[in-house]
Amino acid sequence: MDKVLMAEKLCSILRKHATNQQTASMIAEIMPVIDGVVAEEREACGWKPIETAPKDNTEIDIWVLDGYRVPNCRWVMGSWKEFGTNGFEAQDWMDLESPATHWRHTPAAPKDKVSE
Repeated sequence: MDKVLMAEKLCSILRKHATNQQTASMIAEIMPVIDGVVAEEREACGWKPIETAPKDNTEIDIWVLDGYRVPNCRWVMGSWKEFGTNGFEAQDWMDLESPATHWRHTPAAPKDKVSE
């Protein structure tokens, strides 16, 4: 599990167990620190909140709630889709299997040539 997912899971656990005022106060102090670390880590990796993703047919990489990257996705007919083979062996844009949470531009191809 990457650092961001661990931090987000920790935040979720802390919020869930804030049962008394003292615990809630402690969590209120800790949360901005954890949220800041998560934001910095995502920014360092180039991941941005899905709400800011382009919806103009640009291909992007998407990070989904289940914790994995889906490459080369697009906004198609009102939802995020990946290109793949459907159950009938035809290639088409298909809905993601898990909700999208973050996005980044697809990485550039390597600049140096590989010798054979």
